[in-house]
Amino acid sequence: DIAKHWGPSSLDVVIVSCLMHHMTSIQEWENFLSACNIVLKKGGILLFREPAPTLIIRFLHWMSRYKIFYFGFFKVRLESFIEEDSILQHFFKHWFKSYKELINRNGFKINKEVNWFVHRITVCEKQ
Repeated sequence: DIAKHWGPSSLDVVIVSCLMHHMTSIQEWENFLSACNIVLKKGGILLFREPAPTLIIRFLHWMSRYKIFYFGFFKVRLESFIEEDSILQHFFKHWFKSYKELINRNGFKINKEVNWFVHRITVCEKQ
């Protein structure tokens, strides 16, 4: 729990990279966002970098079904789609349906979002 390691309002920035899609329930996301709210100062930044269902990720997911594409860089990347398929599908179905509401409900405002290859970067500010 992040709030156990840092005091209230002690951080200016929290960066979360490829963590949220490993959480299996909305309650886990709520708990994590609540802890981030506790440790961030007012006006502090919460930055997410998570997989996003972009055209590129959908294409790579399609490629992962065919062993002909398993060479070089693609081999490791495509194997990860097979290993994490159920995690990613759950994340895309649940997180992307409700993440803006979850962020707002936990005291943050989204300042900027950008898709970058297979990820979405979301910059939030603690209110």
